[in-house]
Amino acid sequence: MKNALIAKPASIILGDSIAAGLSRYPEIWSNFFSNFSNFGIGGDRVQHIIWRAENMEFEHSIKSVLLQCGTNNIENDSSFDIVNGIICAALIILQRNKSTSVIISGLLPRGEKNTNIRKLIKSVNIMLSKECSKLAYYNIFFLEPSTSCIEKNGDLDLALFSNDKLHLHVIFYYLYMNSWKISTPSQIQNYHSNILRQQFH
Repeated sequence: MKNALIAKPASIILGDSIAAGLSRYPEIWSNFFSNFSNFGIGGDRVQHIIWRAENMEFEHSIKSVLLQCGTNNIENDSSFDIVNGIICAALIILQRNKSTSVIISGLLPRGEKNTNIRKLIKSVNIMLSKECSKLAYYNIFFLEPSTSCIEKNGDLDLALFSNDKLHLHVIFYYLYMNSWKISTPSQIQNYHSNILRQQFH
């Protein structure tokens, strides 16, 4: 992760192994996240992100925080608890640095077939989207996860995932990042402005 840390980042990624995996691919990082520092840690669950939001030091230079977490809670927690935990982490971050914006990335599908886990992930994303739309005025935003990894029959496109059908192949990282279209702080600000215009004008 040391290659993905910069002295005074404008933005940071806080999350699990999907976030941490970004740093394994220099071509992804340099194209999309050159102004970010990556604080993704494999295995982290939402409760770990809350702890880090409460205890880590936030540089005053940080203007946006991207949260990528929740998938490690899917097999043990309800969609309600997962969503509440992620929103709690976002609110803690804003309480500590009121000038920061928090972008919550929706959970990606996982597992080869369209199982109950996939349905729970969909439920989490729907709830997160609704909660973030209520909190957009306070600079909390939702990023809809890419569905380009799903075949027409509902199965995962296995070429885009590692063997565990959870972690992403470099090809899907490219597709995923391109679907965000927010690679710099200025683009993030434009993204925020567009959402605020939609919500409040």
